[in-house]
Amino acid sequence: MSPPIEIFHPIFGRFIHIVNDPEVQLTTDDLKNVYDLMDYLSQVHSSEPKYTEELRQKLYHILEFDVLPTENPDGTRSDGTITLHINDARIVLLVLELKREIGDGGSNPSHQAGLSSKRSWIDDSSKTIHEKCCCPTFLVAGAGPWMTVMGSIFTDRFIIQRLTDMRWMSLSSTEEDSRVYHNARVLVALRRCLHELKDFYKGLTDVPPLAVNQPHPRYFPYPDSYPGENGPTHFRYLRSLEEDNACVTYLAELVGESKKVVVKFAARYGKEVHKLLVEHNFAPQLLYCGPILENPLSDVMHMVVMEHVDGPSNKPPDRAQIEEILWLLHSHGYVFGDLRKPNILCDQNGKVKLIDFNWCGHDVSYVYYPVSMTVSKGMWAEGMEPLAAIRPQHDWEMLDKILPKGTS
Repeated sequence: MSPPIEIFHPIFGRFIHIVNDPEVQLTTDDLKNVYDLMDYLSQVHSSEPKYTEELRQKLYHILEFDVLPTENPDGTRSDGTITLHINDARIVLLVLELKREIGDGGSNPSHQAGLSSKRSWIDDSSKTIHEKCCCPTFLVAGAGPWMTVMGSIFTDRFIIQRLTDMRWMSLSSTEEDSRVYHNARVLVALRRCLHELKDFYKGLTDVPPLAVNQPHPRYFPYPDSYPGENGPTHFRYLRSLEEDNACVTYLAELVGESKKVVVKFAARYGKEVHKLLVEHNFAPQLLYCGPILENPLSDVMHMVVMEHVDGPSNKPPDRAQIEEILWLLHSHGYVFGDLRKPNILCDQNGKVKLIDFNWCGHDVSYVYYPVSMTVSKGMWAEGMEPLAAIRPQHDWEMLDKILPKGTS
């Protein structure tokens, strides 16, 4: 599991936004070209080289970029790439991998597209670029009438994630106007984002050099400021706060100050619960909580910025203070849901501060544990499981598990 690639470069969030934006107008040519593509994919083709070449031509009319067959640095070949050259650097904007039918050739085109992207970016011809940024790339993989759009980045590792489902790109009835329209929205969004990605790489300047054991923008999410009272407040990332590859929480420092802050990203966050505990000095000061995209049209990641609690890591928290916090939350109709030792901090004065409000919410409206909740024997109180309602008694039972009564 890895963090969402949308937090590392805005182009992926832009793609999702455009796909869902009803204000985006499709031209007559867009719809005709996508219909022509779908009609072609509805047919049976005997020759894969001819099939791939004709499909590249049809994609050219939609995407407005040449999609050319490319040999990877290790001698393997991709079905097509959209490539940009800046000075001596070779930059891959898109990788295309196609099969005539599902299972054809005994390989998965999604995996092949990811491997081709990786081979391109680790080559010396791309070194001057991959030392400056996370190398955002679009991938298109398909088999027969199915096609998907993915994205990849290169930080300290390669991360490849789907941006769409595996879409049906064929004509199977006399009434396919709606499907043509929705598939056109995806391909037009891809076209727009390829032009934006091209502009990004052409404008890639003023990036600090990559240095060993030093924080570099390539390894961190792209948001580096939040709205303040007098304009944007800028920060720079210092390190991840967890060893887990899925970590989305970072230690950062405000630019021009020595003040440390914590920056985290989440699709779900109990902002109201956090603010309530801040009012009673039981949580770090919340500096910002909002979507990373302006005016999002679908569920997007939120950025949360809070003060960094610098306290003793080996001092056990005071149970009485946690009891006070739970009474406070429950009396306001809230539940916490994730009361574990890593989410209980103490400041230098021994004041308990709770963190990680991702699961919090209002008990009356029944918030639920996420389906991706990690479950292992003895980890949670009874009744705590994926998609179960979060109840106040779960908070109390978790308190008894981590700090039995009688604990100071």
